[in-house]
Amino acid sequence: MGNQNMTKKFLHCICLYLIFPCAELVTWVTITPDINRLREVEGAYVQFTCQTSPVVPAPTVRWFKAENKSDIPPMEFTDGSQISIHPNISGTISSLKIIPRMNDSGIVIYCKAMINFTEVESQRRVSLDVMYPPGRPICTYRGREVTFVLRVIKGSDFDVCCTSDSYPSPKYEWHMFDGSKLSGACMTLFNIQTSNSGMYGIIATNVMNLTLGPSMTGFSSISIVVDVLYQPILPTLTVTNISLPETFRITSGTDVQVSCLSHGNPLPRYVWSRRSKDSIANTSMPIANTSVLTLTNVQHPTHTGLYVCTVMNDMPPTFDEFVQGSAVSHAFIDVLYGPEVQKMNDQTFQEGSRFQFDCPVTSGNPSDISVLWTRETSSAQWAAKTLTIPSVHFSDADFYTCTASNVLFPSFGESQVRIDAGSFRLMVVPVNDQKTSYTGAIVGGIISGITLVTIVTVLVCLLNKNGLLHKCIKKKNATVHCEIVK
Repeated sequence: MGNQNMTKKFLHCICLYLIFPCAELVTWVTITPDINRLREVEGAYVQFTCQTSPVVPAPTVRWFKAENKSDIPPMEFTDGSQISIHPNISGTISSLKIIPRMNDSGIVIYCKAMINFTEVESQRRVSLDVMYPPGRPICTYRGREVTFVLRVIKGSDFDVCCTSDSYPSPKYEWHMFDGSKLSGACMTLFNIQTSNSGMYGIIATNVMNLTLGPSMTGFSSISIVVDVLYQPILPTLTVTNISLPETFRITSGTDVQVSCLSHGNPLPRYVWSRRSKDSIANTSMPIANTSVLTLTNVQHPTHTGLYVCTVMNDMPPTFDEFVQGSAVSHAFIDVLYGPEVQKMNDQTFQEGSRFQFDCPVTSGNPSDISVLWTRETSSAQWAAKTLTIPSVHFSDADFYTCTASNVLFPSFGESQVRIDAGSFRLMVVPVNDQKTSYTGAIVGGIISGITLVTIVTVLVCLLNKNGLLHKCIKKKNATVHCEIVK
């Protein structure tokens, strides 16, 4: 009986052990990767594995991340999609998958296994070193951000500096518009010229050496257009693509187009003005707002004068006040024209007298003119301004013509001869006709004078200052004698 009772008790104990086994404690917990610092690139999946010592029942595994700052408590990963657990005979295995961000750099990852209210932390905490490629460079000029176009005035100095956020810190390289390269974050140009206009690019590059896997290179770039502003160059004045001389000679009656050619950045605007010789204080009168000046049927003095082409532009540099640029060219337009012979009246001269007559000609431009007198019914010619006949005869009666001419030499084209002429009729009278008419005039004048004197004398004798009546007696010598009548 005694042995049976002891056997029953032993079997009872075995049953109790099988139903309620004694819980074991976790003796160790490891984390993979088993390193103190894990360098990884932002945005890539990272997997951590936590393995416990084999115990029954399987322990609970929890994941944590902690800041380096002691005053911030650790935070547990609770997203089930990130955590998986696989118990087996060699121990419980739990995995954590995360996508690190740049602000996760510096945190530590670890795990804990818990059974029977007892926790065991992983033997190592893994510190994350999150690397990321350079961001878009930010470039500044005079302390202000440059977006795309940087406008600077020719001859000035300027420097542009760029920064980019990355880990590790980037290296910078400028790619100049001409293909050359410049290392460093800043680009400095001195006495900038129009040849420096173009597109400049800067590339920020860093190398990310990963703990697990090959290294990666990150880069980012930005381009800046440097626009060099400059005032208009000295304009070139041309006619039919031929440069205009300082004095442009053109024949009257023709049409002409004068082009004013210049360039600047920004493109210039044009203003033509005219300054005549007799203008008050030499003031200019605007006549056109275009690069081409058109003159139709040019005449003197209407179109003669100094023509001025002014080119202007407004240069607005980036982050600075605008500057106005200008340049001026001019040419004197000299209108060439021929002489003009004025209208002449017919002339009557006495036979045998000396005849001289000046041709009423107005000089042209140039003023060097030729004058030639001719007569209608004869081949006689007088190469002088004054027509002279020493002794006029009846055979000299005729129509006489004055012809004036000059030669025009325009700046472009062939020379021209300008001619103008005028005529008058010379009438010759005999000498006797001239004397008779003169004698009649003298005798008539004398008789008229005597009659007038007689009338005036009679009137004077009619009244005196005392009111007395006078008696007038006419003498034979045509004189008048007055006596007082009492």
